[in-house]
Amino acid sequence: EQVKMMKEKKFPDCILDAELMLFDGDEPLHRAEVVTRIFKNKKSNTILRAHVFDIMQHDDDDLTDSPLEDRIKILFQNYSQHSDIELAFPSKKDTRIAVSIKDLTSTYFLANRKNPKWVKWKKFVDIDVVVLDVKKTKSDLFSYSIGVGPVEEGVEVDGVKYLNVGKALNTKIRVEVGDIIRVKVDEVRQTPEGFALQSAKVIEVPEVEHPDKVVTLEFLARDTKKSLNYDIEAF
Repeated sequence: EQVKMMKEKKFPDCILDAELMLFDGDEPLHRAEVVTRIFKNKKSNTILRAHVFDIMQHDDDDLTDSPLEDRIKILFQNYSQHSDIELAFPSKKDTRIAVSIKDLTSTYFLANRKNPKWVKWKKFVDIDVVVLDVKKTKSDLFSYSIGVGPVEEGVEVDGVKYLNVGKALNTKIRVEVGDIIRVKVDEVRQTPEGFALQSAKVIEVPEVEHPDKVVTLEFLARDTKKSLNYDIEAF
């Protein structure tokens, strides 16, 4: 549906940055279910919605070196009026300036580099971890020892030390020691040795070069089951 909408004449040539989300009624589902719906063509009564939050090209203009403040204005002026439940654009009504989330002067980082001036705020827990060890089961599944960091003392991989935070068991996704994987977790617990991820399940291989840092787990471990209660003070 989003492709059909974008082909309409009211939209100029553009490159947008958006999050494709799967909804069951008003309830947003996890990214893993989005991937299943798209790539495995799994039929259901769920609805895919695209939430646009940035723009890299407008008409013939490359905007990647333009400040975020200017890019948002272009979305307001040229796209917000076309917002739809299945293709939502930011508007002045639902967008505000917030300290420390995204720097208004920041440019757009392409490819797999994380922008040092942006913070991603998630309402579910998934964590990017480095693979410290690989085990293969008799049923051709893979289990991984996983870590975050870097830290001063820990498991060394390619000259960098990481804090071991547990295991991600029984996945078909195959990677090597030193690779980054994204895991969904039920809980983050603080232990005498550091932190432990409870019920870590591999979601995907993300387009990032580094795992999450220990400070991420510090915030998540402050609460108990389903440690999702980030508030704005955490930033």
